[in-house]
Amino acid sequence: MDSCRKEKRKEFGQFFTPITTARYMASMVQNKNERVRILDPGTGNGLLTATLIEKLVTDGCVKNIEAVLYENDAHIQKLVQQNIAIMREYCRQNKVNLNVRLIQKNFILHNSAYWKKEGTRGLYDIVICNPPYFKIGKGTPESVCMNEIVYGQPNMYFLFMAMSAKLLRKGGELVFITPRSWTSGLYFKSFRKYFLKNMDIQYIHLFRSRNNVFKESRIRNDDILQETMITYAVKSIKQTEKITLASCEDSESFGETVHMEVPSKNCLVDSDAEYLLLPMEKEDLDVLEFMRQMPNSLGNAGYRFKTGQVVEFRNREFVLDEASENTVPLLHSCNLSKGRIVFPTDTDKSQYFLVSKESNKNVIDNQNTVFIKRATAKEETRRLQPAIHIADMFEYPRLSAENHLNYLVKTGDQLSLCEVYGFYTILTSDIWERYYRMLNGSTQVNSEELNSMPIHAVQTLQHIGRMAIYFWSEGNDRTISSDEIVRRALA
Repeated sequence: MDSCRKEKRKEFGQFFTPITTARYMASMVQNKNERVRILDPGTGNGLLTATLIEKLVTDGCVKNIEAVLYENDAHIQKLVQQNIAIMREYCRQNKVNLNVRLIQKNFILHNSAYWKKEGTRGLYDIVICNPPYFKIGKGTPESVCMNEIVYGQPNMYFLFMAMSAKLLRKGGELVFITPRSWTSGLYFKSFRKYFLKNMDIQYIHLFRSRNNVFKESRIRNDDILQETMITYAVKSIKQTEKITLASCEDSESFGETVHMEVPSKNCLVDSDAEYLLLPMEKEDLDVLEFMRQMPNSLGNAGYRFKTGQVVEFRNREFVLDEASENTVPLLHSCNLSKGRIVFPTDTDKSQYFLVSKESNKNVIDNQNTVFIKRATAKEETRRLQPAIHIADMFEYPRLSAENHLNYLVKTGDQLSLCEVYGFYTILTSDIWERYYRMLNGSTQVNSEELNSMPIHAVQTLQHIGRMAIYFWSEGNDRTISSDEIVRRALA
């Protein structure tokens, strides 16, 4: 396939499903009815529908299948039609009636009227899908159609998930392969509330590799920053008590899949569907149990991480290479080194910000805080990479922070030295690192998710900070780990 065609697939958000993954997804379906109605809302080459039909026929119960396939990419219509012909012949040989309807229209817009209906009973028994993945604007027709679940900049894939859930009959089954991003973050909150209100999640499969999930397809070199997951859910307003969580490395290692049953209350953070945590190891369950004992979230305790205000391409006239009378330091991720702020540092980035009437909103007072990187590389071992900032050790009265940094503030007050060290200690501990990875599967560290993380009582946090100051000061054992400090503080 030439590079032009590959670019066209990226435009449509297409990541074709490998045959191994398609069969694995089809194997999750439990339907034993003689008559089945299937929906594939983003059919691509038709492979998911084909493997599902193969599975249903092999099970030996089905006699009549109706399949509705949506695909509006004109470049692959011929391929889809060829595969539909193969499906028909397969069913004919196995004495199963198959009726296939290929709809060459926009799936969301074609079903927009149904989305608005109240009290619908559903149209389909099974939905199986690898949806398109691309961001759209809030003003696009798809977003306007489903505005009830849209916040910020939506992604097409979760609109497909929501519409599919709407179209399912009660007790109907849904199998989707998607990025993991919908399980957390403010942009997906309204969708999560809708989906978890209407769907009973029973099985989640997480791929540990980001690069090799689609390695059998011809887009194996695409750079995928999100973890990928398969979700199996049943149309129901009641969530089962346990969710099966599974994981393997990539699309070629399903035979090495590890399974774990987890109480659904350990995965769903609060009754308002704030976040869906994905523990994958026994150690994760121990961390969840430990975190459940925390009395507050970071945000509820009066603390908050904020994102650096300076977006460089929007502030080009204020970002400077040299200091002058009206400049303040502009801190970047590269200024974080070994848990401290280093300014200036050896970098090709501009490190000064010009303060004026127009740019003053992007400047903050020099106060004690904890900075944390917003983005980490895929291969890095830690997602949470904080650094302590002590105001008295910084010669500038004000500073600015670039948009790839988060920084900590305290409501109505300034952070004490003990609080700064306390937060730095827990954020560099393996416990909070493991918890954050259960919360977020991307390389981004978002302030909203940081603010949702559980923390100790303020007095305990300050005690942790005092111990960190003691152990990490000159003359003491500065090699003692953050986890050891937390353990001793809680002893």
